[in-house]
Amino acid sequence: RFFMSLKIGYPDRTAEEEILESQRRLDHPVNDVEAVTDLSSLLEAQKQVVQIYMKPEVRSYLLDIVSESRNDVRLMLGVSPRGSLALYRGAQALAILRGRDYVVPEDIKELAVPVLCKRIILKSEHSIRGIGEEKVINDLLERVDVPVFKEEG
Repeated sequence: RFFMSLKIGYPDRTAEEEILESQRRLDHPVNDVEAVTDLSSLLEAQKQVVQIYMKPEVRSYLLDIVSESRNDVRLMLGVSPRGSLALYRGAQALAILRGRDYVVPEDIKELAVPVLCKRIILKSEHSIRGIGEEKVINDLLERVDVPVFKEEG
């Protein structure tokens, strides 16, 4: 399973040259990779994420986006409950990374494309016309009203 899809693009020339140079070694550079955390820290982070608060109007905003996807004529299949949960959890995680203990609508907007693009299926006639998943998700975000939200603190 996947959680989100990110586009990282190509490395610049200098970075690609470093990649090529790193392959001159007899052993592969991946053999030098070291853990950046341990299991207990990871489990603690997961506990913290699920405690991040989402106001009902922000949760409603998330559900409005999901609902719009299920009614979009360009889609054969809209966002499933698993997709809405992924966006919910992702927004909680982004909030904690931004130093907040609550989710704001911008967290949902920022993650909508990377989380939801692979969770919808376009009708073939729209794919043929060059309409992609990213455009559909961005259109949904344009159609759904963002709740007025007063930041805490």
